[in-house]
Amino acid sequence: ERSVDGKEFTNLAKINGAGNSNIILNYQFTDTEPLSGVSYYRLKQTDFDGEFAYSDIIVINYTSDEEANVSIYPNPSNSIINIDLGGFVEDNIVEMNIYSMNGKLVANKQIAIDKNGNADISMNVKTILPSGIYFIMIIGNTSTVSHKIIIE
Repeated sequence: ERSVDGKEFTNLAKINGAGNSNIILNYQFTDTEPLSGVSYYRLKQTDFDGEFAYSDIIVINYTSDEEANVSIYPNPSNSIINIDLGGFVEDNIVEMNIYSMNGKLVANKQIAIDKNGNADISMNVKTILPSGIYFIMIIGNTSTVSHKIIIE
């Protein structure tokens, strides 16, 4: 669930559970259309008998690509992508997560940010990603940026 004020939440997705289990099961969902600015997220777990419980609320400050000066090119790409980051002035390091279209985390990397809030990196994505559509999330202390990429 997502909220703009932390009080009134709307449903983003419903993921059916596997039922009772003796092992830890992981579920995930990616908000592919986040709201600009501060949003509040929580999970609602509903049991088969209708009883439900909420997770703790987390706060995400999403900055659009234009505000964060993020550039990813070439897109689409068949091997190397370049990522130019700007506007991460409150960060020394940001985390880059790459998710498949079904929300599975497929790659993770820490990126060092310079004293001006910038970073430029190149990566050979063909060695880690098969052809397809992916979402790159760059997560800093106060900003999170999401960008769609196509690997040919």
